[in-house]
Amino acid sequence: MHNLLESLTQMLITSAVKKKWFSKPVLPFRRYLGLYEEAFEMGVAIGYAHRDNLTGLVQLFSQAGREEELTIALCGMVQQHLSELPNAAGLLDLGMFREEERCKATVRTQLMLQTGANPSVEDWDKWADRNDIPLNTAFGNIGTVMSLGIALGGAFPQTAEQLWKASYDRTGKEHDISALRAAGLKLPAVMPDPISLAEYGEQMRVVVDAFVAENRPDVITPEQRQDNPGRIDAQPPPLTYADLKARHAAAKANK
Repeated sequence: MHNLLESLTQMLITSAVKKKWFSKPVLPFRRYLGLYEEAFEMGVAIGYAHRDNLTGLVQLFSQAGREEELTIALCGMVQQHLSELPNAAGLLDLGMFREEERCKATVRTQLMLQTGANPSVEDWDKWADRNDIPLNTAFGNIGTVMSLGIALGGAFPQTAEQLWKASYDRTGKEHDISALRAAGLKLPAVMPDPISLAEYGEQMRVVVDAFVAENRPDVITPEQRQDNPGRIDAQPPPLTYADLKARHAAAKANK
């Protein structure tokens, strides 16, 4: 049985998988980077929608009984990323934090071994266009970054709101849109409003609820399931990240 992250990752990457004769399936590298960021933003929305019961959400992809431990670990990693990137301009900066540079460093080493010269930006672009990433590697990386997105949206909702708005707010960008139209880009006559974090979160809540109802009916009691089918929010006691930190701080103080 898949856990929540595995199920969502599979949903994301299925259409992008490239199958080859006599070899394992792969993911085009450029597509991988796009899905990596998409998974992060999806995680942010899911975590934000379940911020009042973050451990209940993490329970859907943690080892049995270790959801609190995993929640603290993920939130600590996100807090570290935020401290290392205090001027992130949006979700793209934070979501791709380290990953794109890690990939570029790996490719740089490969190309230098082949050519003996430091690769240019054009060399990187050509490599990214021509190469693939093993499916298992992509699957693991995408699931991991989705879990970090969940921690950001669930434990740091105000920061998530700010980064989401910075990423998708078009205020003041009308001139850019007009310039693109003038240059020949076919755009709708009236640009649709970008989806808000709260709206996307509610859309993803439906997906999570469906997963719970089908795969994890054990996370709520039969009585609660009858009143509110599939909702992990119905599982007592709801526990936010702040609640969790307070509980663990109290436990340490009492030792």
